[in-house]
Amino acid sequence: MPQILTYEDFKEFEARILKEIEEIKKALPSISPKKWLRSSDIKELLGISHGKLQTMRNNREIPFTVIGGTIFYSLEDVNKMLDAKKQRKF
Repeated sequence: MPQILTYEDFKEFEARILKEIEEIKKALPSISPKKWLRSSDIKELLGISHGKLQTMRNNREIPFTVIGGTIFYSLEDVNKMLDAKKQRKF
């Protein structure tokens, strides 16, 4: 025979679920996008080759910073570049 749930049963179940969700959220590391990306990240993000990325740097199409021989790109700058290119098409 089916069991009838009361409002109190439902509220108890809801409280247990919310508690479980909070525990899961605490257990997960905070996920935030990286502020600085390497060349490999940019190539994957934009779907371009190493040569194309080099050409974009040479033509000053994409801002970059060099630290100790490693090239870094600001995610914010890359997004601005993409937005600027998108606006030119309209």
